[in-house]
Amino acid sequence: MKQLPALLPLIVNAIKLNIFLRFSSKVFLTLSLLMLVTACGSTKVASDITLPARDTSTPQAPTPRTSFGGQGGPIMTASTTPVIVAPPELATKPINMTFKGARCLNKQCGTLTIRSVVFNEFKDFSAFIDISLSTMAALDSNTVTPYRGLESLGIYFTETASPKSDVVLEAKVLRNSPTIVVVALSSYIFSGGANGQSSTQYLNWLPDFNRLIGLQTMLIAEGMPAFTAVLEKAHQNWLEQNREAIGNIEQFKKQWPFKPSDNVALLAQGLEVSFDPFTIAPKSFGEPKILIPYAQLEGVMRLEYLLIANGL
Repeated sequence: MKQLPALLPLIVNAIKLNIFLRFSSKVFLTLSLLMLVTACGSTKVASDITLPARDTSTPQAPTPRTSFGGQGGPIMTASTTPVIVAPPELATKPINMTFKGARCLNKQCGTLTIRSVVFNEFKDFSAFIDISLSTMAALDSNTVTPYRGLESLGIYFTETASPKSDVVLEAKVLRNSPTIVVVALSSYIFSGGANGQSSTQYLNWLPDFNRLIGLQTMLIAEGMPAFTAVLEKAHQNWLEQNREAIGNIEQFKKQWPFKPSDNVALLAQGLEVSFDPFTIAPKSFGEPKILIPYAQLEGVMRLEYLLIANGL
């Protein structure tokens, strides 16, 4: 019995480890059910896309496993203190291209700048990024583009761009893990005049299911009104935080009333909602972004997506 005080830390850590492993099993079961629902053909909105199966032509080396839970699980050190290992990032490769228009005026030529990314082991998702980013070069989103992909866009731009054209396209990885990847596709288009046009579109991708998900899928059934209410409250907080630039908030809200947005990103710190320019604020605010902590979305977002968003 005299040795009991010395054994207490070991007993407590053993209990913690048991709770961790039980919780991990529940997460695995939840995600397995999600995969089963997806496979059975669940209803999807336009922003939800299940990409083709991952290319497995090149054998992958087995991932070394740790003593407890494998990759990403706790490793027991000599002091018996659990250490959570951060999950590895998916391998990527940057893509940088610049194209000059053939029609120049006084040595001024149109310029197309592209900064994109390729996920080395996921060809289909990389191709989706490539095609989606290329379509953002069109000023009118309803226009059928005569090109498909960034290299094809470069050739088209070289042949047709006016001397004053300036186009910048970028795919930026905001979050990268084996369970959730968030990419921001952005464009800036200047074709003359006083100002250019900018736009951003978020992609939320689940590598395990090779699936893109949109806001509608993230929410519980009939959850859009509840989400809009949470977003409107967050918008009021955003107004308060920007009071110095806004001035009279009530007057500002009359001129720039709240409008909902479904352009969201599952970031580690919360759900970020992006608004197009001139939607809820004047040009000087650019593309306003509002961050909603996940704690405020409990009961609004589906549990499995809250777990994924929180890195569990």
